[in-house]
Amino acid sequence: MVMSDNYQPRLFGINQSNRDFTKKSSWGKNQFNSSFPAALACYMSCKNLQPVYLKLNHDLTVNHGKIDVSSLFGLHYDNCLDIFMWSNLAFTRLFIDAAKSELNSDKITRHKMCVVWLAKMLYDFANTSKINHTATIDEISLNTKNDKAFALSGSKTHQYMKSPELTKPRIKQEEINNIILGGGEKLLSPERRFDAIILNTPNLFD
Repeated sequence: MVMSDNYQPRLFGINQSNRDFTKKSSWGKNQFNSSFPAALACYMSCKNLQPVYLKLNHDLTVNHGKIDVSSLFGLHYDNCLDIFMWSNLAFTRLFIDAAKSELNSDKITRHKMCVVWLAKMLYDFANTSKINHTATIDEISLNTKNDKAFALSGSKTHQYMKSPELTKPRIKQEEINNIILGGGEKLLSPERRFDAIILNTPNLFD
């Protein structure tokens, strides 16, 4: 039986974790008891409830206050959207730099394959002023799968994108309803994180 995202075991708000909550082993006593508070904090934030914050006052006695979950996690998610546009040549640095870091290995990786494809396409363009990218990809495989070029995690792309706009995007959460118009959000069928977050964020389109 294949479960959809809506029926897969998970905890609210925890989308990036070294624990796979679709597996029973992640629901053991120690794992669950240490993960549930983070999910509860996310849920309280979604309901605009602030956790009780125990802190010391000037008399060094414990005092009760409140703290935003965003402050607790170091997040400012009201500023949530921005765009980074890559030029064609800048984009090539992603796989060229990744391939350079793999030079000590004889294995043909996806990054190295992309460098080979790029070199062949530039060679063809220099000679014929044309590029047949489909033929290049189909004819040069070097015993690797051609189903996709390459993939990089955010930890790899961060060095290129780090900027004030990445730390604090310029478009605020409440502006999403200026972009999705005419009740379009009601037609969403969430299969990925972004559309699911849009659909399940309370009062976003009120």
